[in-house]
Amino acid sequence: MPEHAATVTELDQKERAALNFFREYEEDVQHILRNPRLLADTEESGCFEVFIGHLDHALATSALSREGLLFHGMNRDIAHNFLFMLDVKETGGEGGVFTGLIPHLIRDPGYTLFSPDPDVVLRKLPGVEQETRVIVAYMSHPDDPAVVLDEQVLYPRNATWVTTGATTVRWDGTPVVIIGIEMAGSGEA
Repeated sequence: MPEHAATVTELDQKERAALNFFREYEEDVQHILRNPRLLADTEESGCFEVFIGHLDHALATSALSREGLLFHGMNRDIAHNFLFMLDVKETGGEGGVFTGLIPHLIRDPGYTLFSPDPDVVLRKLPGVEQETRVIVAYMSHPDDPAVVLDEQVLYPRNATWVTTGATTVRWDGTPVVIIGIEMAGSGEA
């Protein structure tokens, strides 16, 4: 259990089942949330909406007990577009701090999964050796609406994040751009 132990208001059986289902099928759930037309007008759409309702309620009634630094990776295609949008160069150098960063809002229709271990995040990111990787860093707050799942921390879907800064480091010889973010609010489901 990571140091971000969640305090949970008694979850019912359906909410626990929804968390377990998400744990098992996270990639599929995220894909459907980001591409809602996949289930539009299908028999499964009603069941999916009920499942999401239970998962949303579990997150709404849970909170982190303390603050801690969390990390989330970006896949290659999104990372390159994101760096372009932020006007952050993929220099591959070390210690480059981008102070002129214009804050941008990020809103993902899916849930956001963070890890307290940046090594875990970087290992999961596909890429070519020496290719710049991009991760975001967030300092969580006590009472953030989140649930600890295994060694990760799950935040609500439709959360709005704002970029706060960026730096470049070398991580085991690989250039990594770390973008700071803050939670700006969360959207209604």
